[in-house]
Amino acid sequence: MRSGKLQADVVDVLAIDYPPFTGEKLPGNGLSFRLLQAYAHKHMTVAVRPKFLPPARVQVLLSEGAWCLSFYPPKSNNELAGFLQLSDQWVDLGLFRRAREDRFVWAALQDLSGGKIATFRTPTFGDLYSQFSQAGLELVYVDHLEQAFKLLINNRVDYVFADRFAPENMSYTQKYLTQLQFGETILTKTQVGFFYNKSCASKIFRAHL
Repeated sequence: MRSGKLQADVVDVLAIDYPPFTGEKLPGNGLSFRLLQAYAHKHMTVAVRPKFLPPARVQVLLSEGAWCLSFYPPKSNNELAGFLQLSDQWVDLGLFRRAREDRFVWAALQDLSGGKIATFRTPTFGDLYSQFSQAGLELVYVDHLEQAFKLLINNRVDYVFADRFAPENMSYTQKYLTQLQFGETILTKTQVGFFYNKSCASKIFRAHL
């Protein structure tokens, strides 16, 4: 098994802080990890343990092949990576801004040209990030979602790219909920699930994938 393995029967799951899905201080380490624990109990021969790291460090481990399980996405051209969904529910992703009286909706990203967007550096949304840049938006990369919203609250950026329920699940943003506005234009949707390294599969899963 790859270096993602901790012990004979425990495997690391690479993760970043992304409430409510994953987080060191969240109950059960977040919604995604709680779902994975239930899945592992039924379908895996090993126990799972989250390993929280900054996005840049996770990307290095993924690119080196030093992983077995991950909530953070590998590059789309990674032929050794498989994906298993943990829920049928899709999650809406879009932009937050400081709340205003007018509707937060746009016909094209160019309508937001000149603005700054705080987000994670992740290959999953590479095409979308390219669209941001082409539309004249500046990407500001952060290591934690809370950091992104701090930048927004303090007027250091104009937007935060996140799922619609993100602020409700962080202690910092609880007192600022009325000051935040989620865009009516949904940029993309994602599934709740995890990635696995196919080279580890035979030693992790009870049945062949």
